Amino acid sequence: KGQHTAKVTAVYDEGESEPAIVNFGVETGISDVQSPKIALYPNPASSTVSFGQKVDKAQLYEAGSGREVKSIKQTDSMDVSSLPAGLYIVRINSNGHIYVSKLVIER
Repeated sequence: KGQHTAKVTAVYDEGESEPAIVNFGVETGISDVQSPKIALYPNPASSTVSFGQKVDKAQLYEAGSGREVKSIKQTDSMDVSSLPAGLYIVRINSNGHIYVSKLVIER
């Protein structure tokens, strides 16, 4: 985004052209977006994991197999008390953004 200058040279089989200076402006048309940061705490967890805000969907996967072990919608936390200890991957969908994080469950 902004004003830029480039030096351009054409390359041919028999040689190169003289360099040309090109000035140009770039506008992306995309505004800076402030996305909320999802928290995941406590980590390691033993009973409940909080997200810091209400999320659209949260999915929990076993890290080794990739198997989904839990999926919930419209919540700000997830109960993990029935799951065995181990390493998990949490995938959170919130306001059109997807966040992925590791979660350790301890017993």
